[in-house]
Parts: sequence; C-alpha cells; structure tokens
Amino acid sequence: MFDSRPDSAADVPEVEENEINTEVEVQNTAHHKAVIKARNEHYVEFKARFSDSLDSIMTKYDEERKEESRFSQYWNENLKEITTKHI
Repeated sequence: MFDSRPDSAADVPEVEENEINTEVEVQNTAHHKAVIKARNEHYVEFKARFSDSLDSIMTKYDEERKEESRFSQYWNENLKEITTKHI
C-alpha cells in the first residue's frame, strides 16, 4: 500500500513562524481598549439597525401574505360558487 507519510522528520519542511501560525500578544493599551470599545459600540448599533430593518421587511411581507391569503380564499369561494351553479 502507498503510505503518504514522510519517512523521517527530516523530510518535513520547516514552517516559518509568523503572526498567523503563532500566538500574538497584544498589550492592552488605552488606544487598544478605545478601539475595542468603539468596535463593540458600532457592532451593537449595526445589530440594532439590522434588526429594525429586518422587522420592517417582515412586517411588510406579512401584510402581503395576509392579503394574498384573503384573495386566495375569496377566489376559491367564487370558483366553488361558479362551478356549483354553472357546471
């Protein structure tokens, strides 16, 4: 059978350490705290606006679905009446 593992540790290429594959330490400076606080505040505002927008859209389409349901019921009643009287 074919074994895809390297024969020895020498065959494994060495990975260069960088900020993607190693731990990064961030000092909690006043600037860093201000950036994080601003990010959180803007996220909360974005989330509230998004939620309001979604609620508005759903309310609009709920009303349209209700109207469509009423029309469908009206149509079915009229169709039943027509087929009963004329067929």
